[in-house]
Amino acid sequence: MYYEMIGFAPNSLSEPTSAPPLLDLDQDALFLDFDGTLIDLAPSPQAIEVPDDLHRLLARLHTQLGGRLALVSGRSVADLQKHLPSFPGILVGGHGAETRQAGRLHRHPLADSALIARVQFLVEEFTGLHPGVEVERKPTGVVAHYRQAPEAQQTLYKFFETLTDSHRDLHLQMAHCAYELRPADAGKDRAVARVMDGKVFKGARPVFIGDDLTDEPALMWCQDHDGLAIKVGDAATCATCRVDTPQDVRSLLERSLA
Repeated sequence: MYYEMIGFAPNSLSEPTSAPPLLDLDQDALFLDFDGTLIDLAPSPQAIEVPDDLHRLLARLHTQLGGRLALVSGRSVADLQKHLPSFPGILVGGHGAETRQAGRLHRHPLADSALIARVQFLVEEFTGLHPGVEVERKPTGVVAHYRQAPEAQQTLYKFFETLTDSHRDLHLQMAHCAYELRPADAGKDRAVARVMDGKVFKGARPVFIGDDLTDEPALMWCQDHDGLAIKVGDAATCATCRVDTPQDVRSLLERSLA
């Protein structure tokens, strides 16, 4: 159902058959998801643990790639900065609705708008009836995490679907045990395309590594533009390469640096 919503035909989801090659740090532009890709998933967004050596690894990658490194996450840019305060590359947050580049923050026009505040209020009011569902406010949307209340999944889906029907500027984004409302014209694939059009990135081979449903459009975009797509985990994907865990991702990046 989700793949139909974002425009993938069933036969566009192929089973990956190969381990990824080492990255070419002289030629590649690297885009990395955060949760479930660089770090392990946690019961809640606030419960994540960032490996001690991740800051050093990302700094080395940024240098060796000549600046062609970006994190592309559903988290807000402010939240990413809190967990990775020394990260020198581009930060894309809110599934493409926010971008921090060259020290400047560019945000979607709906960020912190009355529309976003309204749907945040509605989601909080509704989820208050479902113990265990955690609401996460973002400048560009709102998320309901039901990992601790799986019995609420279907009810939440119907509620979020109703909200998107009545708020055409918003899109229902599905993720691991979560439903999210975000600007309809944002997306990780669009964010990658914008970054790739920049002077430092232009002409490089795009490489995206991600684990979630939200990463599939960006994975497909990279493959469609002669790049490399790497899926983390065992979920269905359009990517042709796969690794099992975030630890495997960090190992691939270390070996590429070596």
